[in-house]
Amino acid sequence: MSSRIVFSDIDGCMGEFVKPDYPDKQDLNGNMENLEMIKSKTLKFKDTLFGVCTSRSYHIADNIMEQSNHIGPSIFEGGNVIFEPEVGVYNLFEKHPKLKDSIEVVRGFVEWRKEMENFEDEIKERFKDAKVRHMKERTCMLTYEFEKNIGKDLFEFIVKNKMPAEVKDAIDKGVLKVLFCDIAIDILPNLSKGDAVSFLLEKYKIRKEDSFSIGDSSHSDLDFLNATGLAGCPNNADEELKRLVVSKEEKGFVSDKEHAEGMAEILDKVYEKWFKDE
Repeated sequence: MSSRIVFSDIDGCMGEFVKPDYPDKQDLNGNMENLEMIKSKTLKFKDTLFGVCTSRSYHIADNIMEQSNHIGPSIFEGGNVIFEPEVGVYNLFEKHPKLKDSIEVVRGFVEWRKEMENFEDEIKERFKDAKVRHMKERTCMLTYEFEKNIGKDLFEFIVKNKMPAEVKDAIDKGVLKVLFCDIAIDILPNLSKGDAVSFLLEKYKIRKEDSFSIGDSSHSDLDFLNATGLAGCPNNADEELKRLVVSKEEKGFVSDKEHAEGMAEILDKVYEKWFKDE
């Protein structure tokens, strides 16, 4: 069994990708060189698993994983979907103790999320200046991306016109959560990337100090980077996330390079820290 594990965010760390429209897969053109560079860094590590930790779905991440050699235990949809090579893909809310008393409520939300696809045209028309995009490939979170920050208004519209009372009640009780940023709104089960990392560390019997995470956004990566012993970020990360990584002192790595080049540089530093005495 491997004794160490690395979790890498995709967007902002491995490259600059344009997400495809469902059901298309991710186009890797323009990013292959970066992914091959990252893969070359991973191949130096001994007894180490590499996986991704992302808000993307597995559907638009699997080819990135393969090309970057991040084919180990991985986390998707903000901590709510897990991939394990020996098991496949599954919803974490079905297994995590945090939601064990709310499984039926979350299952109901997942079914309603599918129904929201029927209202995509109506929402686009209502917020046509924002160029709203429903991320249909996601399986247990409802995500809309947009070019104009209309997240709060869109949420109010959904609550008033489309959301069942039991879903709103689940949000109020903390079974589900709503995340806002300038370009997206997410409604999802109340699990995080950090919850998923801790779940996998325990399952694979890997000590926290033998784990590393790299991310770029305080919107979704703060508890993720706190869940591992070592943490890093490229220079394009936001300032709040950089402060967190810097606060870890010798256990935190901030690159002065951006995106994949920054990630590659940090992987070299993690390798040196873990294997310098071997």
